[in-house]
Amino acid sequence: MNQAAQVLSQFGVDWWKFGTTTINFIIVLAVLHRYAYKPLLALLDERRERIEKSLRDAEKIKEELARTEVSRKEILDKAYVQAQRLIDEAKVSAAKVEEKKIQEATAQAEDIVRKAHASAVQDREKQFIELKKQIGNLVVDTTSRVVGKVITPEDERRLQEETARAVNA
Repeated sequence: MNQAAQVLSQFGVDWWKFGTTTINFIIVLAVLHRYAYKPLLALLDERRERIEKSLRDAEKIKEELARTEVSRKEILDKAYVQAQRLIDEAKVSAAKVEEKKIQEATAQAEDIVRKAHASAVQDREKQFIELKKQIGNLVVDTTSRVVGKVITPEDERRLQEETARAVNA
């Protein structure tokens, strides 16, 4: 070892300075490791974990968004089908109401025509009866003037009946 000490002293190595510098270096390294590197490494680990958590959360949000989009599309499709069904039902209902109104209007029109026809027939019969009476009276009056005699109620009735039969025939 003596020889190694000589070689080192030729290069200007002072053991006392070398030892104290090495101890100072170890102390500085220990202080830096404890108060600088550990907190810095802990901070970096914490930051890495937050980034990983954010990435996981972003992936979850992306998956949830995809599920929500599928759900939204299904709901819209169901709503469209239901709306179309309601429209179809409304069309059918409107057609039924329209048909019912047409039937009611037709029935009312037929009833009005029937009543008008019945009224016309009744008026015609009344006029016909009135005409018979007037013709009968004219025949009686004309006959009494032509014959020149007074017609009895019996003769008047008989002439009116004959006239009514002739008019009916």
